[in-house]
Amino acid sequence: MARDWGVESKIPARFRKYDEALAARAFSTVFLLRFIFWMPQLLHTFLGVSKVPFWTHFWASLAGYRAAAVSAQLSSGKNCSKC
Repeated sequence: MARDWGVESKIPARFRKYDEALAARAFSTVFLLRFIFWMPQLLHTFLGVSKVPFWTHFWASLAGYRAAAVSAQLSSGKNCSKC
């Protein structure tokens, strides 16, 4: 997303291998990162300058957040019909 602003040249070389791996398995990686870490600012920044297309990022984030919310609700032991 932010690659259009010329940020790509400022990514350190040691992070480029992660960027390539992320681009190869974008949806599943973004889904797992969102499911596990939710919303840390550094993750937002890294995904913003990565090679992940916007809509892949959007749908994987939505699915990851939803899965985490459902998991938290189910693990709380409360029945949603009585909330």
